[in-house]
Amino acid sequence: MEGLRLFVAGGQQYYGPTAERDKNVVALTAQRLFEAVGDTIEVVTGGMSGIPEDFAIAWKQAGGTHILCVVSSEHETTFLERNTRNFKHVVMGESQEKRRIAVTQLPGIKCAFVVQGGKYTTHEMQLLTQRGDVPIVSHWGSGGAAGGTQPYDGWVFQQKPDNLTITSDDPLESPEAIADALTEKIKFHFHP
Repeated sequence: MEGLRLFVAGGQQYYGPTAERDKNVVALTAQRLFEAVGDTIEVVTGGMSGIPEDFAIAWKQAGGTHILCVVSSEHETTFLERNTRNFKHVVMGESQEKRRIAVTQLPGIKCAFVVQGGKYTTHEMQLLTQRGDVPIVSHWGSGGAAGGTQPYDGWVFQQKPDNLTITSDDPLESPEAIADALTEKIKFHFHP
């Protein structure tokens, strides 16, 4: 399936005071997005454990069948050992850097969704920004790369006036309310 794709990026772990809230936000956003758009899009991840994989698991549990994990050859064995849900995967690049470049250039990516993340998530955001045609829905309040605080070679994600960020950094903020807001912003790029 190469029609409509959502690229999901983020950290391999949840960090900081919003960690538990953000874990709930990721699962709820996947579920609510599936309820809104059905099995009409393909969720794409970089094949690593953590936030993108959690989104893919929740997407599949909601009924989604289109999930693609793009892995590097250096991490394929580790991915296959963890892939108990039998997510479809493809190898693109020998290194993680080459995989990041390849995955962000996939055709059909209509939107990216980012929660937390470190400098390599920032690199993916930089590559998508340079591409110029992929809006990034950022859970800014989750911090990390999504919140513009993790530089990659001096570049950080900047909050834009296009209102595609959710800014709450309150750990007690309702995960449901945040997921609803994020879902609306992502859904727009698939069904305006």
